[in-house]
Amino acid sequence: MIAIIIDFDDSFTFNIFSEISTLNYFKSVRVIHFSELEFCLKQKKSNLEKTLFVFGPGPGHPNEYLLQRNLISKILEEEHFRFFGICLGHQLLHQFLGYEIVPANNIIHGSQVNYQVDLKTSKALNLPKKICTQHYNSLAVKSGPKLLGNEYDSFEYNNEILISWSKKFLSYQFHPESVGTTCPNAFFEPLKAFLL
Repeated sequence: MIAIIIDFDDSFTFNIFSEISTLNYFKSVRVIHFSELEFCLKQKKSNLEKTLFVFGPGPGHPNEYLLQRNLISKILEEEHFRFFGICLGHQLLHQFLGYEIVPANNIIHGSQVNYQVDLKTSKALNLPKKICTQHYNSLAVKSGPKLLGNEYDSFEYNNEILISWSKKFLSYQFHPESVGTTCPNAFFEPLKAFLL
């Protein structure tokens, strides 16, 4: 499997690159600008190599990236593509899925938050039951009905979706690559399931 990280002009992009590069199950990892995504997908569609598309964090509202949001459908419909979203990427995925993006209940920039993870999430993603994560966001995904039924699961807190996963995607509202997040490896390790 190869990994392609979509850079939304964010300083954390290469922190994510470093974390994913240390995972020994990716043959190659590269970064492309979000404006190159459509061309990249056209090239990759004919190549059946498994590819993880990483939508990283970035400035602004998901509405400012409508083309990239709409291209998520092309990623999810291809059998050999997988999706990993962080912060803005998490919001773009959920907006595509039909969830509402709203002002966060607690606007957090550069602060740690402690959570008690429920047993379902801990078992599904092999995460510790207590996590400390670093947030840089003023927007959030509002909790709502599971629009994909049994194909989708999530961990929610304060009426916001913080973590979500399915066989095709994994996404986090917080920054798993940040020094303020405890055990960052634990948040990247679930990507290994996409190799199966």
